[in-house]
Amino acid sequence: MDKFEKAICEHNPLYKEGLQDKYYQGAKWAWQSRQAEVDDLTKKNKEAYSREIKEFEKNLILKAELEEKDKKLKAVELILIELKESMTNFKELDLYDKGVRVATTYTIDDLEKALRGEHES
Repeated sequence: MDKFEKAICEHNPLYKEGLQDKYYQGAKWAWQSRQAEVDDLTKKNKEAYSREIKEFEKNLILKAELEEKDKKLKAVELILIELKESMTNFKELDLYDKGVRVATTYTIDDLEKALRGEHES
């Protein structure tokens, strides 16, 4: 008999057997209470993990979209460079040709500003 049981028997010897049932019930209640906490934390952990997976998938999609837009911007940039280079060899034969050159030059400048983000200011 340990010190705790001895103290209980000395204090109230008639309830020793009844107290053992109460110990069991108390221990069972404590275990169930702690198990409920563990279950709740496990559920919250799974929910957080699920949210993290969804965020990760969302970020992957956004990254893929961003890379696709970057590819398109690079293609536009290359086209603008080619157009600009072709304008250096453009010969003005009349006023129409001059108008085409001026309009194309302004368009190239505006598109380059837009690509640099300067169109917003």
